[in-house]
Parts: sequence; C-alpha cells; structure tokens
Amino acid sequence: DLAFGCASRQCPSFALEMVSHVKAYFTGANKRLSNQIPLIILSTVLHDFGNYLQTSMLHLLQGKEEINYLLQEDHE
Repeated sequence: DLAFGCASRQCPSFALEMVSHVKAYFTGANKRLSNQIPLIILSTVLHDFGNYLQTSMLHLLQGKEEINYLLQEDHE
C-alpha cells in the first residue's frame, strides 16, 4: 500500500513513521481550521453589525431636532 518512492515492496520504518506523523499533522490542522471557520464568520458578522450600529447612531445624532420633536409629550 505505502510502497510509493521505495525500491522494494517494504518501506523502512522511518518512512512509515513519517507517513504517520504527516497524517496526524493534517488531521490536527483540519480540526483547527474547522474550529476557526465559525469564529471567523461570527467576527465578520459582529464587525459589520458594529459598523451599521455606529452609522445609525451618528444619523440619529445628526437629526436631533427631529427626535426632540417626536419625544415631546402631547399636552392634550
């Protein structure tokens, strides 16, 4: 099965050990990457929401006269 790059059908033990280490490395890297993707998506969504909230708050502060008019109590 693992006879790639070997002169005979039996690979030396160090080659099998290297294959084992490479498989373990890629398994760990795959797990780390799959854990990071949801965090990256969440970070992007929160960043976009923060920008939207900041813009909305600035628009509210610019239209202060309109807000004061709407917040006045009706004396009827």
